[in-house]
Amino acid sequence: MNITKLLNITTNDDYFIDVLWAGDSRIYLLTPEKGLIQITKDHLTDDLDAQANLTSDCPMNNVVSAQKEFYLDEIFFSVSGKSFTTGFLIAATDGCFAYFDTPIQFEWLLLNTIQNAKSFEHWRELLMRELGKITKDDMSMCVVSLFPIDYNKVTENFSKRHQVIEKKLADFEKINKELKESIEKVAILENEKKTIIDGLWQNYKIEYNTLEPLINKSKKRWQS
Repeated sequence: MNITKLLNITTNDDYFIDVLWAGDSRIYLLTPEKGLIQITKDHLTDDLDAQANLTSDCPMNNVVSAQKEFYLDEIFFSVSGKSFTTGFLIAATDGCFAYFDTPIQFEWLLLNTIQNAKSFEHWRELLMRELGKITKDDMSMCVVSLFPIDYNKVTENFSKRHQVIEKKLADFEKINKELKESIEKVAILENEKKTIIDGLWQNYKIEYNTLEPLINKSKKRWQS
């Protein structure tokens, strides 16, 4: 069992945030100015970064359990309205972020659904729908809005960051598209190959099985 918990204390435009967690569920901070920042550090048997852990699927060394001891890590930090125009705190289980090729895709999905949504509720619907297409696990996510503003202002504030991330992903998306097309082409060619093999055999087996009319033969079975 993994757990994350956050506590917000607001003073004017400042948020003082206390985060406790165990396991590999994460707390992120998403802002137009800095993008997606992972606040927590996964409790893993090896010291891997987020990219390496996507491919290694490293075991956890600390999880909430009724059968054995565990611990909670804690981080206390502040977020100032003087530094960020908009912000979201995101608590997410690994079902939300562990099935991408690279962590930058998770930020892109967050930003892309922000840009395509018309309201906060619509964003939630789009986000859950798109994550549902990717994940191979159960997933839970909680999003807390910092410095509440009109949703149209949210999309405006994140627009530039969205463009930056799309540009960063351009080469990846190009090769990923080519790879997908190649895989699909291979599947088509494999089916064509099977069809040809079946046709070859249907014709060839007529000659291949013509022994009996040509020679006399006897068949014995030896047993030990």
